Amino acid sequence: ALSAAAHETAVPVAYITNGTNYPDAISLGSVAALRSAPVLLVNEGIPTETRDELIRLSPRTIVVVGGPAAVSESVATQLAAYALEPVERISGHDRYATSAEVSRSFFTPAAANEVFLASGEASWDALAAGTAAAASPGPVLLTRSQGLPAVVRDEIVRLDPARVVIVGGLEAVSPAVEQAVRDLGFAVERVAGTDRYDTSARLSIRAFPATPVPMLFATGENYPDGLTATSYIGARGGSLLLTRPTDLPPAVGSEVARLSGR
Repeated sequence: ALSAAAHETAVPVAYITNGTNYPDAISLGSVAALRSAPVLLVNEGIPTETRDELIRLSPRTIVVVGGPAAVSESVATQLAAYALEPVERISGHDRYATSAEVSRSFFTPAAANEVFLASGEASWDALAAGTAAAASPGPVLLTRSQGLPAVVRDEIVRLDPARVVIVGGLEAVSPAVEQAVRDLGFAVERVAGTDRYDTSARLSIRAFPATPVPMLFATGENYPDGLTATSYIGARGGSLLLTRPTDLPPAVGSEVARLSGR
């Protein structure tokens, strides 16, 4: 539905990722937003809704994000029927390597103003960072809590950003990781709130100082809606905010008022 609301037919690229196994796709949001590309979800097969939307979109290229354990070769083979060009796959040996490969697929050296670095073990912060990264612009890279993966370190060095923005508190991304980034010679800033909702609001405040700004809400208790929503609202220069299912967290409510220009 998000794709249909955003895109006409004959799109240049559509991204496909697993709707139940999120880590491979959590870094995709900012890149999909910057490419104004839809993100569609699959599972062990291609759901009817996804199939129908691919038929409508008629993409030139389909890019699968994640390895065969996330999106099987069988599904990738089936997807080939819906694109003009061969299906591409972006993946690494784990979620950290995949985040680096997603970044590498779009950003050339020095093209990223900032790199957003978030935990790959509890990835709510990474989900909330997607639209902020698109606005910067820059990628969202994943890290282990207690150590910076070598493949992610290498991608930061390749990109040579003006700043690395660590998203989340000290338990999510430890001081050791922060120091490892500083040791590479990069300026570091940390954005963290009291919880995932407060963090999403703080990221939004930082990314969108001028208002009004369009906004979109997704649950902070499950990932799939946010995976697809980031590309939709990020392409419009807007902010994705996380909310509880039955009530709007106060920090998010305050940010809604600010973004609306009130």
